[in-house]
Amino acid sequence: MAGFKAHFFTAAVAGGTVATSLLSVGVLTQNSLLLCFAAAILGGVLPDIDSDTSTVLNVSFTSFSLIISFFILFSQVEQLSTVESLLLWFSVFLFFKLFVFNLFTKLTVHRGIFHSIPAAFLSLFFTTTILSRLFELSNQIVWLAGSFLFMGFIIHLLLDELASLNIFSLGGVRKSFGSAAKLYSADLTATGILYLATVLFYTLTPATDGIFSHLTDPLTVKMIAIQFLPTDGWFSHIIGR
Repeated sequence: MAGFKAHFFTAAVAGGTVATSLLSVGVLTQNSLLLCFAAAILGGVLPDIDSDTSTVLNVSFTSFSLIISFFILFSQVEQLSTVESLLLWFSVFLFFKLFVFNLFTKLTVHRGIFHSIPAAFLSLFFTTTILSRLFELSNQIVWLAGSFLFMGFIIHLLLDELASLNIFSLGGVRKSFGSAAKLYSADLTATGILYLATVLFYTLTPATDGIFSHLTDPLTVKMIAIQFLPTDGWFSHIIGR
């Protein structure tokens, strides 16, 4: 399998390139670009969250616990005193960081069903749903952010499969080939739960508001292609000053 740095760097390059292209044609704003770029990087390392010793797992759960605890605090802060707010925040953080974290590590196996194509779709729908319900963002932006995370997730799976091909080694194809970009795992119960969760979160996602039709519109594609490379010389508007 590819290493953490390879996953991070590839997802960052792909996310940055696509996000900048969409910024150049007005699909993304500067703020939404940062959100989508971060989502792409997160997606690029997310499949390895099922490794109990993974740095990604620890960082992701700590970040997730902090974010969730702050959102719950923000929803109640007007009705609570300062001390009550602090106690609520700390309690929620500990619950997710300790209880949910330990439960997740016990229920998951590295390169299990979470390291799969259906898990990429679950991440897409989960991200879109959460961003839609917790932030005051447009439907188009939350779908774009979810799609960037999905892109990073798929890139991670493809990199692992390419690494399994062992192209630059005489050892031949590794036994791990096919274990990354899979549709199901040996644990059929976990597979079934993941598919059910994917369907559930899909039903909770907001309307796309035509964002995908806009992105695939020939005019949008043409504008992205025109903006991709300079037409008047490299950095001419800067040098000209």
